[in-house]
Amino acid sequence: MRLAQLDLKEAATDSGLAAIGERLLVIVRQGGAAAQGAQQTLGLLDRADTLSRALVTPDAFWFLRAELLRDSLGAARPAALAFAEMAVRFPRSPWTPKALVAAIAAGHPAPDSLRVLLEERYGESPYTLALLMGRADGAIPRRPGEAGAQNADDDADTEERVGPRRPGGPPRPRAPQDQQRPAQPSPRPSEIQLRPDP
Repeated sequence: MRLAQLDLKEAATDSGLAAIGERLLVIVRQGGAAAQGAQQTLGLLDRADTLSRALVTPDAFWFLRAELLRDSLGAARPAALAFAEMAVRFPRSPWTPKALVAAIAAGHPAPDSLRVLLEERYGESPYTLALLMGRADGAIPRRPGEAGAQNADDDADTEERVGPRRPGGPPRPRAPQDQQRPAQPSPRPSEIQLRPDP
């Protein structure tokens, strides 16, 4: 179980996450002291898979999936990659600039490339401005008299209960459990190239 958790933190692909899920399923079937922890982790992986297949506001639920990987599973690398993938999957989403800032904070292997992308494509986003002001956590400076401030570490538990909130919009419903995976074309390599920075 400990080895599976360590591998989970460094998984680089969805197929890698699926392989870890298969290992956890074996642990659950074997029973014993590790079975309960394996069952909980497997349930979170299943939830992440469900969020990746949302048909309604898929960008918001993909963002929530990345938060689940980061906050509930402690899988920083898969979370960083999922956050960054929004630039390819959902380039026009209002969640994408926030996701790129979160990817940098989570340790994405190409942080400089993400910063350039933020400046060139999302230069007017408050998340980009916050990053340029030195707030690597993505926190948005408060305006005078404004209570609280949004940041890249929003409470994932709250969003999972009511659904992610779009800027200026109402809460979104939770993703149905029985949705079919939408047919999505593979991103063109020309859209974005994120390689580890030297």
